[in-house]
Amino acid sequence: GTLGAFGDAQRGDCLRVNYDFRQGGRYVGAVLDGPISQGEKLAFWLWTAAGHGGVFIRVEDQTGQSLVRDIPTEENQWVKVEVPLKDDAFGAHWAGADDGKLHFPLRNIAVCLQNGQTPEGYFLLDSVTADIQNPPAPMKWDIAILPNVPQGAAFVAEAVEYEIRLENKRVQAQQADIVLDVTTDQGQTSQQKWHKEIPGGGTVVEKVKLSTDEAGYQGLRVRIMADGQEELSQESGLAVVVKPQLYPKCDPDSYFGTCTADLGPESMFRLGCSAVQYPAVWKYFETNPDEYHWSWIPGACREVKERGGRLLLKLQPRPPDWAAWKVEGKPNLAGYPSPEHMQDWQDFVHDVVEQVKGDIYRIEVDNEPDLSEWLHPGLTLEEGAELYYQLLKAAYAGAKTADPNCVVAGLGVSGSDYHGGLKFCRAVLEKDPKLVDLFSGHPYAFVRYYGPDQKPTGPEENGQAALCQAAFEMLEEFGKPRRMWIGELGWALNVNSPVLSDYSLDFAATVAQSLMIGYVSGVETYLWFSQYGCNEGGHEYGLFRGRPAYALPAACAYSTCARMIDRTTVAGPVNLGGNIRAWRFDGNRQDQSVMALWTVAGSARLVCQLPSDARIVNSFGRNLPTAKTVELDLGRMPVYIAVPLSQAKELAEKIAQAELKVKDPLKLNHAYLASRQELHIVISNQINKDISVRLQVANQKKSFVIKPGT
Repeated sequence: GTLGAFGDAQRGDCLRVNYDFRQGGRYVGAVLDGPISQGEKLAFWLWTAAGHGGVFIRVEDQTGQSLVRDIPTEENQWVKVEVPLKDDAFGAHWAGADDGKLHFPLRNIAVCLQNGQTPEGYFLLDSVTADIQNPPAPMKWDIAILPNVPQGAAFVAEAVEYEIRLENKRVQAQQADIVLDVTTDQGQTSQQKWHKEIPGGGTVVEKVKLSTDEAGYQGLRVRIMADGQEELSQESGLAVVVKPQLYPKCDPDSYFGTCTADLGPESMFRLGCSAVQYPAVWKYFETNPDEYHWSWIPGACREVKERGGRLLLKLQPRPPDWAAWKVEGKPNLAGYPSPEHMQDWQDFVHDVVEQVKGDIYRIEVDNEPDLSEWLHPGLTLEEGAELYYQLLKAAYAGAKTADPNCVVAGLGVSGSDYHGGLKFCRAVLEKDPKLVDLFSGHPYAFVRYYGPDQKPTGPEENGQAALCQAAFEMLEEFGKPRRMWIGELGWALNVNSPVLSDYSLDFAATVAQSLMIGYVSGVETYLWFSQYGCNEGGHEYGLFRGRPAYALPAACAYSTCARMIDRTTVAGPVNLGGNIRAWRFDGNRQDQSVMALWTVAGSARLVCQLPSDARIVNSFGRNLPTAKTVELDLGRMPVYIAVPLSQAKELAEKIAQAELKVKDPLKLNHAYLASRQELHIVISNQINKDISVRLQVANQKKSFVIKPGT
């Protein structure tokens, strides 16, 4: 089904619900999310054509219980429907409390039409209202902030105008102030304010031009004020980035990619992304044997190819019902093709590759097979490895017969297999290493959420470089080339963390750090997870969030990292002590050498002389002031120093000779009793100079020198 606006001759603007049951399905519904607090009744107008199988309203209460009531209709006529919000108004119920009683607040209401004699058509809804006592603010107002650039990713000097739409969801007219605060990444805030009277059910619109004179980030917050009190607020954001050098084309040799682009790839292409992964699940495309519904696949593949990007098409062997493996007592196996239908899986892969040959860069066989084929179905390691091996072997044969040049990626395992010594990968490779042209693992951290009460494990704490190295060593062990994509990796930000909060900035820093660690580790392409969304317990992985979607500071960090280090040669690190990371990258598209610097924890100040043509860029993409001697404040957000390639050696020497100032040059890591007689104290030197130390414990004293980084 789909939703759309409709101009009805009798009732004017209303909602049109289109449905199509030709491929199956029992009902289609339009859902209005809550919370809907204690109320007396629901009311709406409904129009239906002939031939449907009946209409019903379903409400889901606080406990997850669904309660249903049938609705009488008249063919080709508008009918006013009123439903009391009383326990006895519903004729059936299930799930949740399952007691037939309404438990407020309601999570949602749905108006649903059942499949009948007419498999394709539409119905109309209008004036959905509820009598509610003390409605919460989201039931009174709706705020939408709409960027005129894709998901709030704009180029420097591009014209940007955001539209603010305020809807009064009550029947009565209301007066309110709309207040817009715009805060830049430099901490500068400006404010605009409008006083409005909004008719019942009406909407007012204001348009705001935003500056794009230079790269950087702007956070927007719209507040609705009534009688001097804030009723509701909504955030949005604008990432102003430097246009990639090849735009609107992508860089075919780029390291930078994204795993999924649910909003369309344009906003990611604007950030310097050139590789995209899309998933395609078998059961959604072959309802009956050899009866395909290609849906979005050809168009999406062609779109990426025409822009010069590379597309990794992840084919997942969740079978249609007719091919499912149905074993009594093992219901989880129904998520896999039965052995007698493995040839059908092979044929599906062949037919997909045949359909999009030339428009895809490569295919990948299933997602995180250590979970999908081993741990989730509850199999032994050997059983899981054998199941994936059979799926991989069939897919490999299908892909190669359709296109001998098709690259087959596999073993895109989860962080569990990485941290477990790649046991699943080895068990599969031992069967036939030739079936994997490209390794595509996901070296996730187990703790990866930024937000209140969270303690995420960052890229370094997660040992990302060591995990990548372990994968390379495994490939060499099985005679495979050192070719690896990070097929998926990311961290997630609390959806309620303000766009310029410390949590959001730490998330942005992690994006850039992880991208660079993968690059210096020798990874061929890194697919960040993801462009948008994937909510896990109130945390999302996307560089964009919200509805309508808008950019986070992480989008700036991704873009700046891509602009500064893509297509470079890694020239190695500069040792500035244990808390500073300094990596040199030579030969980007601007013919520069770039030094990227950040702290592992806390902040530091680097005092150094720079070559005459040096330019300093922060992770927001802003140019920072330069001088013969600079005092550069470092934190977790990387800072980049760029010079012409001819000055690369000079820059590296000057950075190595720099003076490092930190609040606490020494860090006391641990103090613990190794035995009853001995206390062990672990101290690290946080700067790039020797430090003389005197340690005193009770009446014992000891003097020594700690070298940098130890």
